[in-house]
Amino acid sequence: MVGIVGEIGARGIGFAAASVVYLHYVFDPWADQWRRRHARGDLILTWFVDNNAAGFEDREDAERVLADLRDSSRSSTGSCIWRRHG
Repeated sequence: MVGIVGEIGARGIGFAAASVVYLHYVFDPWADQWRRRHARGDLILTWFVDNNAAGFEDREDAERVLADLRDSSRSSTGSCIWRRHG
């Protein structure tokens, strides 16, 4: 099992509420379509307020989604930091 973790940069109650909206309406649908189109093995995605984590059965899935997330973070106005764990 390989994992990645992400943390949305800013802090504060208002930002925490906005990050929940972002994760629910943007990250969840993106992750769902990525899972259906690209995943080869099992994967688990979870988030709480402004932190998120993912566990992958297949190392190549983890590397691919990490690259995709970094690309999408660069092209958006948000600042989410993604890194490999394990």
